[in-house]
Amino acid sequence: MMERHRMLKESQIMKIHYITGIAAIFVVAVHILMRLIVPFGSSLEYDYIISNYKNIFYVFILESILVLISIHGFNGIRIILLV
Repeated sequence: MMERHRMLKESQIMKIHYITGIAAIFVVAVHILMRLIVPFGSSLEYDYIISNYKNIFYVFILESILVLISIHGFNGIRIILLV
């Protein structure tokens, strides 16, 4: 028997594109606000940077930015190439 591959409709792909774009803006805004509450000089200290990466919330924010921007960016390239 042949398997049927389920393809996403273009409208579903665009919804994913819009949702990842809005979510990326929100997550980047949270990241920037987290950086603004710390004075610039102390934010460059080694111990402070290491303590950031031990904070699970901060790591989740950074990983979310990476995933959302990647999905949004690759989908944007796909849209550009199809037009």
